[in-house]
Amino acid sequence: MEYLLYFISFIFTKIINFNKNVSKANFNRILIIKLDHIGDVVTSLPSVYSIRKRFPDAVITFLTGEWSEDVLKNNPYIDNIEIYNSNRFSRERENRKSIIQRIRYLRSIFKKRYDLIAGLRDDWLSLIFSLIYFPKARIDRGTVRIKLKYENTSGLIFKSEKGNKTLHEVDTNLKITEMAGAEAIGEEKFIFLSESERDWAEEFLSSKGLKEKKFVIISPGAKWKYRRWNTRNFALLADRIRGKFGLDILISGSEGEVDTAEDMRVMMKEKGISVAGKIDIRQILSLLEKALICITNDSGMVHLTSGLNIPVIALFGAQDPMKFGPWSDINTVYHKKVECFPCSQKKCKLKDNPCINLIEEDEVFSGVSEILNSTQNIEVQ
Repeated sequence: MEYLLYFISFIFTKIINFNKNVSKANFNRILIIKLDHIGDVVTSLPSVYSIRKRFPDAVITFLTGEWSEDVLKNNPYIDNIEIYNSNRFSRERENRKSIIQRIRYLRSIFKKRYDLIAGLRDDWLSLIFSLIYFPKARIDRGTVRIKLKYENTSGLIFKSEKGNKTLHEVDTNLKITEMAGAEAIGEEKFIFLSESERDWAEEFLSSKGLKEKKFVIISPGAKWKYRRWNTRNFALLADRIRGKFGLDILISGSEGEVDTAEDMRVMMKEKGISVAGKIDIRQILSLLEKALICITNDSGMVHLTSGLNIPVIALFGAQDPMKFGPWSDINTVYHKKVECFPCSQKKCKLKDNPCINLIEEDEVFSGVSEILNSTQNIEVQ
């Protein structure tokens, strides 16, 4: 079904762009569509930057789900944020709307008429509305994915091995905006915090007896079971970091990861501080900015950290880090390929010892030590 959507998207783009030189055209009103989950939306932010640099005077509107709105706030490259909760990407039933409600809402958005529509990740309805309200031009994910099947390409984030056509999600989005003549231009960070949010983080750290750049954030949870490294390994790692480097440990997680975070905290010899389920996305971002490093499973935290350009260590199992790995300037990925990789994550052939648990605590600690020694000159006590 995914590739059928890509194919139809490809055809729609061909129809809309017929006999037009889109890469040379100028656009004043741009709609960027990225409906999926928070980590995926963060991977689109470099492409938003590239569009803004290509069209500095355009009014740019970003259409996304309410679950991803927070990472777009304060972004100087986006003029308007529109919220549309696509049932295709909604993980919570209460967010799902009837087809009539969704049609009415999308009509109210598309009636504003856009010169350029960038379909970084559509659903069927947003795709159909792109054709009904025929923009001057359209660029889309389907075209990039189909071209990738037939052309050799190389990304900016991870250079694919010869014969491997895997493209990192950041690069996929940049390839889409490249269709409109936008260049992939580097930037230090893509998530932006306000001074009041930074002030909140300072007050929070002070209240917990923590100091800026003297603590590590560990995120032991993940939405999918087979992306979660053993909680005890996280606890052992945290104890070693505290014992060897004298750094405090802050444990993060969503409302659904509170139990995992608490299990890790209880297993630690010297208890860390858990904020799982207690603070919102903007607050965890403000704490990430002040952390030395983040250690996380394959989850949205990989991309939140990357969007702030904070050093990150990411632990991967079922998913391909070549496609979904971190993109901070300083990052380390641990991943053990097994014969059944990659998988759907719904059923594990190695359920008693999923591939992510083949990662050893010793090697992750070595990676932490290397980053701390090279970036902060922090040595073992």
